Amino acid sequence: MHPLLRFALWSCPRDFRDRYGNAIARDASERRISFVLVALDLIYQGSVMRAESVARDIAYGARTLARSPTYTIVAAIAIALAIAANVAVVSVLNGILLRPLPYPSAERIASVTSGAQNLTNAPFSYLDARDLGAATGNTLQAFGISSPDATATLSGIARPVILQGNDVDAGYFRVLGARAALGRVFLASDLGTHHVIISDRLWRTFFNANPAVLGRTMQLDGATYSIVGVMGARFRDVTPIGLVRRDYWTAADPQVQNNLFRGTITYNGWALLRSGTSFASAQADVDRAMSEIVRRYPVVHEGWGKPLLRPALETIVAPVRSMLWLLYATVLLLLIIACANVINLTLTRATTRRGEFAIRGALGASRTRLAAQLCSETALLSAIGGVAGLALGWGALRIFSSAASRILPRWEGVHVDLSVLGYVVGVLVLTTIATGIIPALSSRHTLVAGLKAAGRSGDVAASKALRSSFVIAEIALALAVVLSAGLVVRSFIALMQVPVGFDGQNLYAADAPGLPSSRYPSHEAGLRAVDRIAMQLQGIPGVQAVAITSGPPFLAEENTYTSFPDHLASEPVDLNVVSARYFKTMRIPLLRGRDFDQRDRLTSEQVAIVNAAFARRYFGTLEVLGRTYHPHIGWKGREIRTIIGVVGDTRNSFHAPIAPVQYLTTKQVPGIFAQFVIRTNGQDGELAQAVARAYGNVDPLFPAPSVRAYRQLFSEDAGSARVAAMLFGVFALIALVLALAGIYAITTYGVEQRTRELGVRKALGASDRAVLADVLIGALRISAFGIALGLAVAALGARLLTTILFQTSPFDPLTFGAAIALVVLSSLFAAYVPALRATRVQPAIALSYE
Repeated sequence: MHPLLRFALWSCPRDFRDRYGNAIARDASERRISFVLVALDLIYQGSVMRAESVARDIAYGARTLARSPTYTIVAAIAIALAIAANVAVVSVLNGILLRPLPYPSAERIASVTSGAQNLTNAPFSYLDARDLGAATGNTLQAFGISSPDATATLSGIARPVILQGNDVDAGYFRVLGARAALGRVFLASDLGTHHVIISDRLWRTFFNANPAVLGRTMQLDGATYSIVGVMGARFRDVTPIGLVRRDYWTAADPQVQNNLFRGTITYNGWALLRSGTSFASAQADVDRAMSEIVRRYPVVHEGWGKPLLRPALETIVAPVRSMLWLLYATVLLLLIIACANVINLTLTRATTRRGEFAIRGALGASRTRLAAQLCSETALLSAIGGVAGLALGWGALRIFSSAASRILPRWEGVHVDLSVLGYVVGVLVLTTIATGIIPALSSRHTLVAGLKAAGRSGDVAASKALRSSFVIAEIALALAVVLSAGLVVRSFIALMQVPVGFDGQNLYAADAPGLPSSRYPSHEAGLRAVDRIAMQLQGIPGVQAVAITSGPPFLAEENTYTSFPDHLASEPVDLNVVSARYFKTMRIPLLRGRDFDQRDRLTSEQVAIVNAAFARRYFGTLEVLGRTYHPHIGWKGREIRTIIGVVGDTRNSFHAPIAPVQYLTTKQVPGIFAQFVIRTNGQDGELAQAVARAYGNVDPLFPAPSVRAYRQLFSEDAGSARVAAMLFGVFALIALVLALAGIYAITTYGVEQRTRELGVRKALGASDRAVLADVLIGALRISAFGIALGLAVAALGARLLTTILFQTSPFDPLTFGAAIALVVLSSLFAAYVPALRATRVQPAIALSYE
């Protein structure tokens, strides 16, 4: 046969090839018909025949599934749940971890940390960043800095508003490859000027999208700024915690910087590597440049570690990478469990169809034909489950969106796109193959036996063992998921039980920028305004106590370099400037000495209160009253502070360790602080509006502050742990339900197949209790094998959870014991109904079945 004809015949069904292949070849040869034309016609006719065959299989499969509604519904639900979990997690994985940052040359953008005091994500001072950028031109195409966060009050409008901004240098926009939609970005000549770039949102909201906005002015914190550019609507700032929408950008001012501020680390560093430069080469160059800076200014940089340069995307997603990959591994296990469930159900159902398969085989149907029929049925199930799962996954993302956007970085890029749809299609194809081929292959053992056994009860041992194996696999994987969920939930509970050092119940933080110096030029004028705000707040119904703070815990963190008598080098130490009632309002215990009071004035002895961690770390004891130290707050001649009190330790985050904190009084620090902590009696339904009115009563030009309950701040701080606990818990529940469905199915089928045996046993005097125990023990035996295998799987994967667990061992015995007990009890529950049905078998009826 001509090779071209042989190839074309492969497009036709096998029966057609066997029956007509040789005849077609002879006819074409005898009639001297072009083999090319015959091959093309065969390919076309073969495609038509295969399409018709597939259509017949699908139609037959639909009728078959309609006759077994329970099987169809259970199998479709199993697939839908697994697909929904995969759609949701893969969309998150794709949007957060896999999709590149939305900047040109995003793969060459890196975050750079200074290594200050070996801090994680340590920022730069302006001077260090300037010198580092100048010294690394061989490997870095651009180097820029940005402030971690900035706020300003936009005035000159009916009611001032608080804007979120960023203080950057000219290199920042070059690193991101960003261009202004209108006007320009900053040049080196803009540094130190009152030039501002505004966002598209600000341009449209306050300037009516006027294209003539360039050159116009706006008031920020009472100062006049000239607009030089408008960024595009899609532009976002890059930060170590994600992409952030800003309202404005101001140019850093090098004129206020000198070597006294070289140790003031306030800017995040960003770099664009030159094309062809590896991250390793750039890291070596940054190491060299930073080492030279440390050598030139040794006092300021005492105790610093090495700088770190790494891809910006890696920096952003590092806190959630392990959690997301573990979630993906979990949903893959769910998919395997669902497939095993469907295969088991199909095998059970196929056993009842032995007669049908045997007769079709005896009439000439090949194993391939039977496999195609089963695959068409499972393809229908996969399609139904896939569409339902896609809808469920999309809905889950929509429901979860509002909470996740505050917890997970880059959430704005999470959606069900073509790549996710392609993934789902691929998964469904594999699911169809797995759930169709395996039952079809197992049917080859039953063709002959099926004709002999048709009409009689009984079971094929090989088929029974295969079904049991799939149930064991389901239980093993379900146990692994349940154990993972248990460890994550236990970790979350441990996290939420960490003491924060103050009472967050009925406590609120009112966060607002400082008072504009143009309206309150003197320290005394500003203090009087803040005191009037505090009196207004104190008069709000339900408010018990009010205090001023420069950095409410869990909301803001500020530090300053500090020197000690016995330490050669200064260190950055957390700083909080507070009023006299702060510790009582927060309910932070006073361990030694006294609180701030009227004795502490601008002209009196400069004092400080420190926490216990501060006293132990820098003085080795809590008995530090009267000791002195030197915080570098920039007020020459008055920085020496005498410790007058020691208070309890507090946290700025559940995850962060206790840090040394120094508290200074607002009466002795140059600067105006208008942030408050407010304690209520619990009746605070309109607190935010009342606080806004209090600010407005003192000065109508004050913007309304942000008022946030500490229960909300706690929830957001523990957000990623809460999300992990919730998702692992949901997936564990799905896995457990699928495994229980498998146990129920195989136990039910076993009872049906043993109807005659059970009837004989009862006729011979077996009690209902003995029959019940026999069925339950059989289910427990399968569960025991699954639990043993599951423990092995869990032991291999438990260490992977270490990166997301908090104060919880990956082999926590309590969690392992609880998970095993849950699986055992669930297995008994799933097997109990069919076991109870077995006790109701009537001997006479059972013996008359055949």
